[in-house]
Amino acid sequence: MPPQIPVLRTLEEKVRPEHTALLVIDMQNDFCARDGISAREGGRDVSAALAIVPAIRRLADGLRAAGGLVVWVKFTTIPGGLSHSGPWIDARSRATFGVLDVCIDGTWGHDLVDGLDPPAGRPRGAQTPL
Repeated sequence: MPPQIPVLRTLEEKVRPEHTALLVIDMQNDFCARDGISAREGGRDVSAALAIVPAIRRLADGLRAAGGLVVWVKFTTIPGGLSHSGPWIDARSRATFGVLDVCIDGTWGHDLVDGLDPPAGRPRGAQTPL
């Protein structure tokens, strides 16, 4: 006999915290901090990214407290060019600023921007398997 598969039919059932995940994408120092590569070398205004940090923090804390899942998605470049590929180099060469060393794993630039630290007891760069 096949396993019983729950079918969520109402909006209320579908958005219950245990069925909800918040994806926070690329909120890293190199993209969002005033001293990050995007601001420093790309001349980008990061004030909008910094302005939403408190709201993301409240949303993440509230969802986690209600039993939901928060997933911190981080852009990662492997040191020494080991993650580079032809398409990546081509894309970066056509970007508004063409650095290849953005969000290098293990660096400050790869870390989440201040105010978005993971829960206590978890290091800033901790990976959570899905």
